[in-house]
Amino acid sequence: MKKDIVQLIFSILVLVLSCAAEELLPSVSVVGVPVLLSVAMYSALNRTPIVGLLFALAAGAAEDSLGSLPVASSVSFFVLACAILRGFKLPLALGSLAFPLYQFWVWVWLGSAMQGGILLRMLISIPVGVVTLLLVWLLLHWFDGKAAINEK
Repeated sequence: MKKDIVQLIFSILVLVLSCAAEELLPSVSVVGVPVLLSVAMYSALNRTPIVGLLFALAAGAAEDSLGSLPVASSVSFFVLACAILRGFKLPLALGSLAFPLYQFWVWVWLGSAMQGGILLRMLISIPVGVVTLLLVWLLLHWFDGKAAINEK
């Protein structure tokens, strides 16, 4: 029971800080830094399936509201990406392919309302996504140890 409360408080804190980072970090050309998607993928691989799903739902909803996107556009992608990553037990390195796919996914929802061309966004999102995923993974792994998230 105590572990569940610690995980809940930790998850809320990570979600709030990820939202702040997503808003405050500068975009690279026309692509924002995908902190929320990186955190959702980390959670999908390092928490129970239910906790990973709930975190992906919350992170997707936060992304929708921060980006003024249509309802459930990011939620659907975050849940799908996290389910595929966890369900097929894919390595996290393949998770970096989610960032250019997410650019395409948002383009499908928004179309011409997006700044920049879709190919440019997809190309720029590859290195931005890899660096973000690596930094988020290292930070959250370290924070998990400090918060004793995986302790019994």
